[in-house]
Formats: sequence, structure tokens, C-alpha cells
Amino acid sequence: MIKEYVLEAIKNSEEGRELKPKKNTKFLIIPKDLQLELDKNDRLNETFNEFSLSKQREFTNYISEAKRVTTKEKRLKKIIPMILNGMGLYDKYKNC
Repeated sequence: MIKEYVLEAIKNSEEGRELKPKKNTKFLIIPKDLQLELDKNDRLNETFNEFSLSKQREFTNYISEAKRVTTKEKRLKKIIPMILNGMGLYDKYKNC
């Protein structure tokens, strides 16, 4: 049975077939804390929505990865000015 799978894999490789995992790139979960700030401030919301999906995901992951409430609040205070200035979370490292 294993030999059959190996032969099938070789055949698929020779024919150029690939199995690529599907990515769900259009779905973004915004943490509640960030969503509350976006709802309060129209300019912040507009600027946030102008970012690419990957930059939005950087911000949302940065907030959601924090475990303590105080850490989430500190991170939120840090990123709000960055968003308003149109600066990505890791942009300062790109010009080094």
C-alpha cells in the first residue's frame, strides 16, 4: 500500500501537480479592545482600513497575543498613534 502511495506521489510530481494548502487571507478577527477604539474614532478607523490586510493583521495579532489586560492596554496605547500616522507596526525595522 505504501509503495502505491509513493508511486502516485512520483507520478503527480512528474505531471507537475501540487497540493497547496488553502489560506483564508480575507478573514480578519479584530480584538474587542481595538474594535472599541476604532468605533470611537472615525479617523483611526479610516486610517486602519487603508492599511493592507497584512498590516492590519500585524496590529490585530499584536493586541490579541497579549495575555494580560494591562499588556493589551499598553499595546493599544502604543499602536493608536502609529495607525494615525500611517505607520505599520514593524516599519521602523524595514529601513535599517
